[in-house]
Amino acid sequence: MQVVHFYHRNHVHRLSRHPDFSYFELAIWLHTLALSLVSVFVPILLLKSGYAIGQVIIYYLIFNTIDVPLNFAVGWLLRNIGAKQCLILGTIAVIVFFALLGALPPQNWVLLTLLAGLAALYYTLFCISHSDLFIEAKRDHLDTVSAVGAVAGQRKFARLLGRAMG
Repeated sequence: MQVVHFYHRNHVHRLSRHPDFSYFELAIWLHTLALSLVSVFVPILLLKSGYAIGQVIIYYLIFNTIDVPLNFAVGWLLRNIGAKQCLILGTIAVIVFFALLGALPPQNWVLLTLLAGLAALYYTLFCISHSDLFIEAKRDHLDTVSAVGAVAGQRKFARLLGRAMG
């Protein structure tokens, strides 16, 4: 019964037949490209804000420590509020992340931890909910695994391209 509610709540049945679904995928690709262009400079901005290289490394350790448990919690969140709402929450998290990054005072561990948490929240919510929407839209097709792999590959290519351009 939860699957039926999820299906109709997210209107995935309309999305998969809609010609704008490819525009959605293009928008995700451009979003990934733009974010990777900016995220290359996060360590540089942290260093310019007065944090030492060891503190920047600790920032990434905190990010990964928060990110892994969130990957498991997102499944529950997807079932309860839906993939579109998770996508929106992830976007809000990245907006707050960049606002906080721009106003980050030096040597403030609480805000640095919050910054790492927001980055992990964005990455987990946005990527997993996007993949979930894609899988639900392509469920009728037999070759779902290769389609999801192709989309994941496109996102990785956008990340690499953005980092190379940055």
